[in-house]
Amino acid sequence: MPEAENRAAGLTVGRRLLLTAVLGLVLALLVPLYRRVSHVSALRRTIADMRVWQEAIAAYKADHGALPSNPRGEITFGKKIVRELRPYFARIRTADWWGCHYGIWLGPGIHEYGLESSSAEDVLIVSTGRRGVREAWRFDPDDPAAGFFDLDTIEDFEKDLVVWNGRPVRWPKDPR
Repeated sequence: MPEAENRAAGLTVGRRLLLTAVLGLVLALLVPLYRRVSHVSALRRTIADMRVWQEAIAAYKADHGALPSNPRGEITFGKKIVRELRPYFARIRTADWWGCHYGIWLGPGIHEYGLESSSAEDVLIVSTGRRGVREAWRFDPDDPAAGFFDLDTIEDFEKDLVVWNGRPVRWPKDPR
């Protein structure tokens, strides 16, 4: 009788192995899904931040008649542009939601991503994506839609996000 009681009170080795295999399978399916959902969330928040930067720069220009100081690249809290735009932000973020600093170039002399500034009013805002490594993509004025991409794999979140004068030129087709 004691052997029957032990069997009824616990799981057999076979059942424990089956339970472990099922849990492993569930985790194998859920982990990639969680990673994708977290990257989509970071992408959406980064896009929203880039729009806020664009709006803050436009509001500053409307109030002062000129663009703020040109950081010519990576934005950090020590840059003059951050102090100048602080009144236009409810909360200021200098890094995207993957932790990589935004890049901003203003006015004449912009030669980034194949974009050439032709006016003192030009604004370029960039996020280098999930890994923070700038990609070699170049804007093609003959095919502006070539900069839009699908989010098919996790690697697609490594692509740069580029806004030129308030218009996305390197951007996911559907950021959902």
